[in-house]
Amino acid sequence: MEWVDVRILFDPKALSLYNLSYWRLVSGPDLTMTQLAPFNDYRYDLVLAYVMKRINALFDIYDFVKIHALVDAIHVAETGRPVIGGTLEAWPHGPVAKSAYDRARRILQGHEAKELFEVVSLNGPRPSAGVKRTYTPDTDEFCQSELDAMDEAFRLFNSKSHDDLYAYFHDPNTFIGYAWKKAKDTNSDLSWQDLLDAYERQKGSRQNLARLTLEATGA
Repeated sequence: MEWVDVRILFDPKALSLYNLSYWRLVSGPDLTMTQLAPFNDYRYDLVLAYVMKRINALFDIYDFVKIHALVDAIHVAETGRPVIGGTLEAWPHGPVAKSAYDRARRILQGHEAKELFEVVSLNGPRPSAGVKRTYTPDTDEFCQSELDAMDEAFRLFNSKSHDDLYAYFHDPNTFIGYAWKKAKDTNSDLSWQDLLDAYERQKGSRQNLARLTLEATGA
């Protein structure tokens, strides 16, 4: 079995926090790469803070993991690269990266990113916690394609109710819902190729940059 180190040069700002080495299996079993880059805590926190600055509401764990799924799915479909990283799994409530879920839990428990977020208790029959942003990241932390992906994620997120969002992530007619359902039906992680295929059908155009990048990384 041979592993090839594939190096691709993009906007240095976009990859400044990532390992530029991607592994591709060129002999041996036919595998689908479901993690294009390791999950990055720092990038996750910055993306959440950027999106939260435009939404005047407390965020809970559902909001955190769905923002991550949307931002990375959109950016991979446009460029072939994630903004945050990690593997999207087909959970009952939609696509979720376990690393994002675990990070969100630690933030909501007040154990992580205290300089970015403040935990607020929510009263009710089932007491829980929400988070408000206390830090605004500089846009220079992101390249333009990442800002575009976050803006599109915000648009989708902000235009839908909780029930509508739930339906969106499960609807096989949406690009991310299609990838989620296929992964669920095959008991596998979400495939970036499946997501890209559905994204192209949804947009009605071929994503040449994303396809080139995913092919080069073996995804």
